Amino acid sequence: MKNIHYILFALLVLFSFHCKETTEPDQEALSSPATNVVINELFTIDSSKYYSHWWLELYNPTGKDIIISGWKIKFVNANKIINFNEQSALTVFEKGAFILITSSTSVFNDYWNVAPLTTLLDFKKEYSPLKVSEEIQIIDNNDKVISVFRYGNYCSSGTDQFPNNKSYGIVSEWHSFCRYADPKGAYDTGNSQNDFFEESAPVAGYYSQRMKK
Repeated sequence: MKNIHYILFALLVLFSFHCKETTEPDQEALSSPATNVVINELFTIDSSKYYSHWWLELYNPTGKDIIISGWKIKFVNANKIINFNEQSALTVFEKGAFILITSSTSVFNDYWNVAPLTTLLDFKKEYSPLKVSEEIQIIDNNDKVISVFRYGNYCSSGTDQFPNNKSYGIVSEWHSFCRYADPKGAYDTGNSQNDFFEESAPVAGYYSQRMKK
């Protein structure tokens, strides 16, 4: 009986050793945490569709409330600027919160739910600055560009302020451009091609769970 116990013990040790040898540790997520408010997600449906609409999600991962009076959203290719103060009385962007800018709240509400910690701003469907290829900027009240997202085949027509920011490309209909998460907030290297992924199941107003590996 003792011999059987010894054999079972030896097999258990051998099995444990084998498992340790063949099990690879999880790959750690890359970390490059954002230090400013960022463009976090973009969803857009072509203007030719009857359900055409878009929404742009901003996220505050900084750990502090930020005054956004005088801030702007610039659509470079379309040469359009949205001033926050003209569209909303919102002045404080709370830490960990989201701002969703949409072309139409009525169409948005047909397809999406507004998550907690999210402010929805309607920038009117007739005002549609989004193009197939675009550079979107967040500009603070000191006229400093603090976040940039490029998609489609966007290329700067003049001197490129952000030469290391490569355009992401395109995504399928009903998919979104979504920023990677970071262990400390949001992943941000300043390169759209590197910082975003194609989200097949967009959810407005929620923190991305996908880490950059």
